[in-house]
Amino acid sequence: TGSDATERASTIRLRNKGITVTIGHSANNISDQDVIVYSAAIPNDNEELRKARETAGECLVRSQMLGRLMSEYKIRIAVAGTHGKTTTTTMIDAVLSGSGYDNTSLIGAAVPSLKGSNARIGKSNTYFLTEACEAFESFLDLRPSLAVITNIDADHLDYYGTFDRIREAFAAFAGNVDPDGVIVYCADNAAAARTARESGRRSVGFGFGEGADIRATDVEIHGGGTSFEAEGFGRVSLGIPGRHNILNALACMACCSQLGISPEAQKQVLESFALPCRRFNVRHLNGGMLIDDYAHHPTEIGATMDALREHYPGRRIVAVFQPHLYSRTRDHLKGFVEVLTRGDEVIVTDIYAAREKPIKGVDGNMVNRAILDSGFEKTSYMPRNQIAAYLKKTVTKDDIAVVFGAGDINAICSELADRE
Repeated sequence: TGSDATERASTIRLRNKGITVTIGHSANNISDQDVIVYSAAIPNDNEELRKARETAGECLVRSQMLGRLMSEYKIRIAVAGTHGKTTTTTMIDAVLSGSGYDNTSLIGAAVPSLKGSNARIGKSNTYFLTEACEAFESFLDLRPSLAVITNIDADHLDYYGTFDRIREAFAAFAGNVDPDGVIVYCADNAAAARTARESGRRSVGFGFGEGADIRATDVEIHGGGTSFEAEGFGRVSLGIPGRHNILNALACMACCSQLGISPEAQKQVLESFALPCRRFNVRHLNGGMLIDDYAHHPTEIGATMDALREHYPGRRIVAVFQPHLYSRTRDHLKGFVEVLTRGDEVIVTDIYAAREKPIKGVDGNMVNRAILDSGFEKTSYMPRNQIAAYLKKTVTKDDIAVVFGAGDINAICSELADRE
């Protein structure tokens, strides 16, 4: 059994498989369960969690249960990093399964090739692959034999406070890797490189720079995809856009090479790789492009905006942004202004609060005002329920509308696509 605050696709999918799912948290949901697993995002004053801690045989946060499951496997792969975890994990899963490996995988988003699920359950206890989330130091409950660090950036400052504390957490994660294990890291990211170097573990770097062991050179743009050269691999083609996705592919290649998968087998899978849900998912509106993108941090939004400019030069870009968390909006306001104004028009809506309570003076209109103050004029604050109609009226066949956010803003894309 289980419970969630709201109905969503995942609860419906579970219910269809015969699992009892209650919508709404209540102490009445707890009776005689032996084990309760809860999300780290659930606050300590949640009545259902309080009752669980009082009565359940065991009460585990999700990462603790994940660590237990992982410990049952021989080869344990954990993909960490501030950005790119989900895409990189999905790539590694695709290469493993496409190469005939019997792997179990847990991914942080629904994956089209897994029929909309985020998990693959193998039959053996050899290969276990999971995302390793740094929020609340959750990844410290994992003991991988092979770790990937895609990058280390300033995020979750509501929990960590400073970037130094974030890097310390990643250093502790690296210290959890088996002594004879391997760390795959982005050589272009100074904090990730330092973390790998100081870990005492064998490490393999990837990136664009000369310090990388697996390096992308001679990058070419092909419509919505890219290709590049990599030593030992020859020319690698991707059907997905963006230099950030080249880095994700390099991380996958470095990881899978450690597992003995040939370059040719990897290339064959990567050439047809499809992004997980809400990662640059392309739909259409009035003949133009409508993109659903989970990006909710300045670095992520900037990567997508740069990809759009590089792959679709000359197109008008309308960026719709639903900020995620009051603290993140406050802490990264300057960064949001810089990356959003790489487009031609910006629409900002209300903050998706998730687990947080409001912070005085921090709201969607604050972002809009900051954009105006920067000298960028084509920006507006708009209530969420007005955005779809506005886009339907103003987006043309030559435009790109990109919808950014980790909250519920993606529903706008479904609403608009349904009208086509």
